[in-house]
Amino acid sequence: MGKGQIIQSKNDSQYKGMQFNFLIMPNTISQINNTLFSINTIVNQFVTQSALLHYRYMMAGHRKCQMSITVFEPMPKSRADDLNTTRNEIAYSLGGGAAGIAGPAGFVVGATVGLAVRSIVLSDMRTYHTGDLVVGIDALVNGGIGPQRSTKSYVIPRERYDKLSPT
Repeated sequence: MGKGQIIQSKNDSQYKGMQFNFLIMPNTISQINNTLFSINTIVNQFVTQSALLHYRYMMAGHRKCQMSITVFEPMPKSRADDLNTTRNEIAYSLGGGAAGIAGPAGFVVGATVGLAVRSIVLSDMRTYHTGDLVVGIDALVNGGIGPQRSTKSYVIPRERYDKLSPT
């Protein structure tokens, strides 16, 4: 069974969580099912299902798979604000760049293209909220055609796991 250890980022005290490390063989995959990643049932089921899908994606076969699963504490307001600010900066930069490229065709065309690009980027990038959970899964398999590594992160919105949160 995976045993969790508390982690905290050295440069940023906002990153705290629990990390679980596994060495999985095909006959020991049940250790993921038997691990309590969170006392919240919804979060625990999400992490378990995501880890099992990630293991299948790795196609380890008979080889060992080293897997690390990190469940971070709920996101504080300051971190959500920082991520949303970055999201807006990216959207405005791309929109401005597109407007600059389309500018020689005329001011109206440049402004329209810039606004359209900014709107598309903002609609494709998620908005973060206080209390959102970040889950990271990293897996490594040696053998076959060489070492294969895959990393995936998920954001679980607070509304999904906390039924008492204001919507």
